Amino acid sequence: MEIDREYLAMFEDLLFVPEALDQSALDNEIMRLEYEVPDGISEVYLTIEGRAGDQWEPRTEGTLRLYVSDGSETSIDIATWRLP
Repeated sequence: MEIDREYLAMFEDLLFVPEALDQSALDNEIMRLEYEVPDGISEVYLTIEGRAGDQWEPRTEGTLRLYVSDGSETSIDIATWRLP
């Protein structure tokens, strides 16, 4: 899984549940998290938790990209709004 680091910068105390097996940065623009899904499992739930950080903008956008070992992939555009 990859997610834009600019999007993640708006969060503090960021927590991914379950925890990734491996985590790395690509070109300082993208965070890559690697997970292993057991054979036979067709659904996986991932929770991303955090609180608003100092860089929180009224509207922040990012892209979550999912890559599967069989070569398939999908991109999900995400946007978060800050409400007063």
